[in-house]
Amino acid sequence: MKQLLLVIALVWVSMACSKKESAPVNIDAATLELNYDEQHQFVLTQGSNTLNANDYTWASSNTTIGQVSASGEFTASRIGETTVTATAKNGGGIIESKVTVVPYYSFGTEPSFSLGGSKTVVKSYEKRTLVAETDSTLDYQGENNSINGVRYYFDNAAYSESYLFYMPSVTLLQAQTYYDERYSYLGNIQDQGLTYNVFSITNTVGVGVTNVSNQGCVAVYLPINSGGRIPANYLKAAANRIRSGGIK
Repeated sequence: MKQLLLVIALVWVSMACSKKESAPVNIDAATLELNYDEQHQFVLTQGSNTLNANDYTWASSNTTIGQVSASGEFTASRIGETTVTATAKNGGGIIESKVTVVPYYSFGTEPSFSLGGSKTVVKSYEKRTLVAETDSTLDYQGENNSINGVRYYFDNAAYSESYLFYMPSVTLLQAQTYYDERYSYLGNIQDQGLTYNVFSITNTVGVGVTNVSNQGCVAVYLPINSGGRIPANYLKAAANRIRSGGIK
Protein backbone atom coordinates (compact mmCIF):
# COMPACT_ATOMS: atom_id res chain seq x y z
CA MET A 1 0.00 0.00 0.00
CA LYS A 2 2.82 2.38 0.90
CA GLN A 3 4.41 1.74 -2.49
CA LEU A 4 1.09 2.45 -4.23
CA LEU A 5 0.68 5.72 -2.35
CA LEU A 6 4.25 6.68 -3.26
CA VAL A 7 3.58 5.99 -6.94
CA ILE A 8 0.38 8.06 -6.83
CA ALA A 9 2.22 10.93 -5.13
CA LEU A 10 4.98 10.87 -7.74
CA VAL A 11 2.44 10.88 -10.56
CA TRP A 12 0.65 13.86 -8.99
CA VAL A 13 3.89 15.80 -8.58
CA SER A 14 4.84 15.00 -12.16
CA MET A 15 1.47 16.22 -13.44
CA ALA A 16 1.71 19.40 -11.37
CA CYS A 17 5.18 20.14 -12.73
CA SER A 18 4.01 19.50 -16.29
CA LYS A 19 1.18 21.97 -15.86
CA LYS A 20 3.57 24.57 -14.47
CA GLU A 21 6.04 24.06 -17.31
CA SER A 22 3.31 24.37 -19.93
CA ALA A 23 2.11 27.78 -18.72
CA PRO A 24 2.14 30.20 -21.67
CA VAL A 25 4.85 32.79 -22.12
CA ASN A 26 3.42 36.30 -22.43
CA ILE A 27 4.90 39.56 -23.70
CA ASP A 28 4.02 42.81 -21.93
CA ALA A 29 2.81 44.50 -25.16
CA ALA A 30 1.31 42.32 -27.89
CA THR A 31 0.63 45.57 -29.76
CA LEU A 32 2.57 48.76 -29.24
CA GLU A 33 2.57 52.36 -30.52
CA LEU A 34 5.64 54.58 -30.29
CA ASN A 35 6.98 57.75 -31.86
CA TYR A 36 10.16 57.64 -33.91
CA ASP A 37 12.34 58.92 -31.05
CA GLU A 38 11.08 56.52 -28.37
CA GLN A 39 12.17 53.17 -26.92
CA HIS A 40 10.44 50.27 -25.18
CA GLN A 41 11.86 47.47 -23.07
CA PHE A 42 9.90 44.28 -23.71
CA VAL A 43 9.23 42.03 -20.72
CA LEU A 44 8.42 38.31 -20.94
CA THR A 45 6.53 36.52 -18.19
CA GLN A 46 5.40 32.98 -17.53
CA GLY A 47 2.75 32.87 -14.86
CA SER A 48 4.03 35.11 -12.06
CA ASN A 49 7.67 34.75 -13.14
CA THR A 50 9.61 37.31 -15.18
CA LEU A 51 11.80 35.54 -17.72
CA ASN A 52 15.34 36.43 -18.71
CA ALA A 53 15.11 38.27 -22.04
CA ASN A 54 18.60 37.06 -22.93
CA ASP A 55 17.26 33.50 -23.10
CA TYR A 56 15.48 34.55 -26.29
CA THR A 57 16.64 35.64 -29.72
CA TRP A 58 15.07 38.99 -30.59
CA ALA A 59 14.42 40.30 -34.10
CA SER A 60 12.56 43.09 -35.91
CA SER A 61 10.95 42.25 -39.25
CA ASN A 62 11.68 45.76 -40.57
CA THR A 63 14.86 47.27 -39.17
CA THR A 64 14.21 50.53 -41.03
CA ILE A 65 11.22 51.12 -38.76
CA GLY A 66 13.07 50.08 -35.62
CA GLN A 67 15.60 47.66 -34.14
CA VAL A 68 15.52 45.46 -31.07
CA SER A 69 18.53 44.60 -28.92
CA ALA A 70 19.60 41.20 -27.62
CA SER A 71 17.96 42.10 -24.30
CA GLY A 72 14.60 43.01 -25.87
CA GLU A 73 14.86 46.80 -25.98
CA PHE A 74 13.16 48.22 -29.07
CA THR A 75 14.36 51.53 -30.54
CA ALA A 76 12.04 53.21 -33.03
CA SER A 77 13.51 55.19 -35.92
CA ARG A 78 10.87 55.78 -38.62
CA ILE A 79 7.09 55.71 -38.91
CA GLY A 80 5.63 52.44 -40.13
CA GLU A 81 4.97 48.93 -38.86
CA THR A 82 7.21 46.06 -37.83
CA THR A 83 6.84 42.77 -35.97
CA VAL A 84 9.17 42.07 -33.06
CA THR A 85 9.74 38.38 -32.34
CA ALA A 86 11.31 36.67 -29.35
CA THR A 87 12.37 33.09 -30.09
CA ALA A 88 13.25 30.84 -27.17
CA LYS A 89 16.83 29.60 -27.50
CA ASN A 90 15.80 26.25 -26.00
CA GLY A 91 13.21 25.75 -28.74
CA GLY A 92 10.28 26.66 -26.52
CA GLY A 93 8.42 28.80 -29.05
CA ILE A 94 8.04 32.30 -30.52
CA ILE A 95 6.33 35.35 -29.02
CA GLU A 96 5.37 38.37 -31.16
CA SER A 97 4.56 42.04 -30.77
CA LYS A 98 3.11 44.22 -33.53
CA VAL A 99 4.82 47.61 -33.29
CA THR A 100 3.47 50.72 -35.02
CA VAL A 101 5.62 53.85 -35.10
CA VAL A 102 3.19 56.74 -35.41
CA PRO A 103 3.91 60.32 -36.56
CA TYR A 104 3.97 63.46 -34.48
CA TYR A 105 2.87 65.44 -37.53
CA SER A 106 0.88 64.78 -40.70
CA PHE A 107 0.62 68.08 -42.53
CA GLY A 108 -0.67 66.86 -45.88
CA THR A 109 0.40 65.34 -49.18
CA GLU A 110 4.01 65.75 -50.28
CA PRO A 111 4.84 66.64 -53.89
CA SER A 112 5.45 63.88 -56.42
CA PHE A 113 8.82 62.14 -56.12
CA SER A 114 8.84 61.30 -59.85
CA LEU A 115 11.66 63.65 -60.84
CA GLY A 116 12.25 63.61 -64.59
CA GLY A 117 8.58 62.96 -65.30
CA SER A 118 6.35 65.04 -67.56
CA LYS A 119 3.59 67.46 -66.63
CA THR A 120 1.13 64.67 -67.39
CA VAL A 121 2.78 62.48 -64.75
CA VAL A 122 2.62 65.24 -62.15
CA LYS A 123 -0.97 66.17 -62.99
CA SER A 124 -2.07 62.55 -62.64
CA TYR A 125 -0.45 62.44 -59.19
CA GLU A 126 -1.80 65.72 -57.84
CA LYS A 127 -5.24 65.91 -56.25
CA ARG A 128 -4.87 69.56 -55.23
CA THR A 129 -6.41 72.41 -57.22
CA LEU A 130 -4.23 73.66 -60.08
CA VAL A 131 -4.23 77.47 -59.84
CA ALA A 132 -1.53 78.49 -62.34
CA GLU A 133 0.47 76.97 -65.19
CA THR A 134 3.31 78.15 -67.43
CA ASP A 135 5.62 76.27 -69.78
CA SER A 136 8.00 75.64 -66.89
CA THR A 137 5.79 75.60 -63.76
CA LEU A 138 2.68 74.16 -62.18
CA ASP A 139 1.16 75.80 -59.08
CA TYR A 140 -1.23 73.93 -56.78
CA GLN A 141 -3.22 75.43 -53.94
CA GLY A 142 -2.62 73.96 -50.49
CA GLU A 143 -5.24 71.49 -49.30
CA ASN A 144 -5.42 72.52 -45.64
CA ASN A 145 -4.42 75.18 -43.11
CA SER A 146 -0.85 73.82 -42.86
CA ILE A 147 0.14 74.01 -46.53
CA ASN A 148 0.06 77.19 -48.60
CA GLY A 149 0.75 75.35 -51.84
CA VAL A 150 3.17 73.47 -54.09
CA ARG A 151 5.10 74.72 -57.11
CA TYR A 152 6.65 72.32 -59.63
CA TYR A 153 9.46 73.34 -61.99
CA PHE A 154 10.16 71.74 -65.37
CA ASP A 155 13.38 71.87 -67.38
CA ASN A 156 12.97 70.91 -71.04
CA ALA A 157 9.52 69.52 -70.17
CA ALA A 158 10.98 67.26 -67.43
CA TYR A 159 10.09 67.71 -63.76
CA SER A 160 13.27 69.05 -62.12
CA GLU A 161 12.29 70.10 -58.58
CA SER A 162 9.35 71.24 -56.46
CA TYR A 163 8.71 73.58 -53.54
CA LEU A 164 6.22 72.96 -50.76
CA PHE A 165 5.32 76.23 -49.03
CA TYR A 166 4.06 75.80 -45.48
CA MET A 167 1.71 78.19 -43.73
CA PRO A 168 3.38 80.47 -41.12
CA SER A 169 1.70 78.45 -38.35
CA VAL A 170 4.08 75.53 -39.06
CA THR A 171 7.37 76.05 -37.22
CA LEU A 172 10.77 74.98 -38.50
CA LEU A 173 11.08 72.44 -35.67
CA GLN A 174 7.73 70.91 -36.60
CA ALA A 175 8.65 70.73 -40.28
CA GLN A 176 12.04 69.17 -39.52
CA THR A 177 10.41 66.61 -37.24
CA TYR A 178 7.94 65.73 -40.01
CA TYR A 179 10.82 64.73 -42.31
CA ASP A 180 13.02 63.27 -39.59
CA GLU A 181 10.36 60.73 -38.61
CA ARG A 182 9.94 59.61 -42.23
CA TYR A 183 13.36 59.81 -43.91
CA SER A 184 17.11 59.58 -43.26
CA TYR A 185 18.81 62.78 -42.12
CA LEU A 186 21.87 63.68 -44.21
CA GLY A 187 22.99 66.92 -42.53
CA ASN A 188 22.64 70.64 -43.15
CA ILE A 189 23.82 72.85 -45.98
CA GLN A 190 24.18 76.63 -46.10
CA ASP A 191 23.80 78.46 -49.39
CA GLN A 192 22.66 81.92 -50.48
CA GLY A 193 21.92 82.91 -46.90
CA LEU A 194 19.66 79.92 -46.24
CA THR A 195 20.29 76.82 -44.12
CA TYR A 196 18.75 73.57 -45.33
CA ASN A 197 18.29 70.45 -43.24
CA VAL A 198 18.52 67.70 -45.84
CA PHE A 199 16.89 64.26 -45.83
CA SER A 200 17.06 61.42 -48.34
CA ILE A 201 13.69 60.12 -49.53
CA THR A 202 15.19 57.61 -51.99
CA ASN A 203 18.69 57.05 -53.34
CA THR A 204 18.07 59.75 -55.95
CA VAL A 205 15.49 62.09 -54.39
CA GLY A 206 16.01 64.31 -51.37
CA VAL A 207 14.29 67.14 -49.54
CA GLY A 208 15.79 70.20 -47.90
CA VAL A 209 13.71 72.16 -45.40
CA THR A 210 14.50 75.76 -44.53
CA ASN A 211 12.89 78.82 -42.98
CA VAL A 212 12.57 82.25 -44.59
CA SER A 213 12.05 85.35 -42.47
CA ASN A 214 8.54 86.82 -42.73
CA GLN A 215 7.51 83.94 -44.97
CA GLY A 216 7.73 80.60 -43.18
CA CYS A 217 9.06 77.13 -43.85
CA VAL A 218 9.73 75.80 -47.33
CA ALA A 219 10.64 72.25 -48.35
CA VAL A 220 12.60 71.78 -51.57
CA TYR A 221 12.30 68.39 -53.31
CA LEU A 222 15.21 67.83 -55.65
CA PRO A 223 17.71 65.24 -56.90
CA ILE A 224 20.60 64.02 -54.78
CA ASN A 225 23.85 62.46 -55.95
CA SER A 226 25.53 59.37 -54.56
CA GLY A 227 26.51 60.06 -50.97
CA GLY A 228 23.49 62.31 -50.49
CA ARG A 229 24.93 65.45 -52.09
CA ILE A 230 22.70 68.05 -53.72
CA PRO A 231 23.95 69.35 -57.10
CA ALA A 232 25.26 72.90 -56.62
CA ASN A 233 23.27 74.34 -59.52
CA TYR A 234 20.00 73.42 -57.82
CA LEU A 235 20.87 75.26 -54.62
CA LYS A 236 21.85 78.41 -56.49
CA ALA A 237 18.43 78.58 -58.11
CA ALA A 238 16.57 77.51 -54.98
CA ALA A 239 17.09 80.67 -52.92
CA ASN A 240 15.43 82.97 -55.46
CA ARG A 241 12.61 80.52 -56.06
CA ILE A 242 11.98 80.13 -52.35
CA ARG A 243 12.00 83.87 -51.74
CA SER A 244 9.53 84.41 -54.57
CA GLY A 245 6.87 83.55 -52.01
CA GLY A 246 4.12 80.99 -51.74
CA ILE A 247 1.24 80.21 -54.04
CA LYS A 248 -0.92 83.27 -54.69
